[in-house]
Amino acid sequence: MSAFLNAERVRLDAPVVFWGRISAIRDLGVRDGWSRWRADVAVLRAFRPAGHPPEKAMLQGMFTDDAVNVPEGGLTLNIRPVGGAAGVVFAESFQGAAMDWIDERGIVAVMKETRQALAGLGADDLKTLRCAEQDRTRQIELYDEILKYLRGRP
Repeated sequence: MSAFLNAERVRLDAPVVFWGRISAIRDLGVRDGWSRWRADVAVLRAFRPAGHPPEKAMLQGMFTDDAVNVPEGGLTLNIRPVGGAAGVVFAESFQGAAMDWIDERGIVAVMKETRQALAGLGADDLKTLRCAEQDRTRQIELYDEILKYLRGRP
């Protein structure tokens, strides 16, 4: 449960959420056991914030094969981008650090499970998550919007 709560806290805090497709990746090298990357991502649909998003985002992040080797104040979760891949991006901004990425493969099942788990959290779990009821409602509405978008894609 704690892994879910940690991931959900990151997603709740993300000011930018969008559906995108990676068009280019640049390797920025390895530092402290983390492979750093920068990616150009075509923004196909913005969910948060509402309005007119840019056509492209430039995200940065890092990944490691050593789950224990997590630097303090790291830029992102363990995100390993793949050129041409599409998915939902949770980010600091359209020109910043990627906070989480849910790949299009199996995303409907992941979104449904995440939505269901969030809806089923008890008061103690919400407190651990530092999540008010209105935050939970807003996040469930976001997942519903993402699922609706995914059902309507060609």
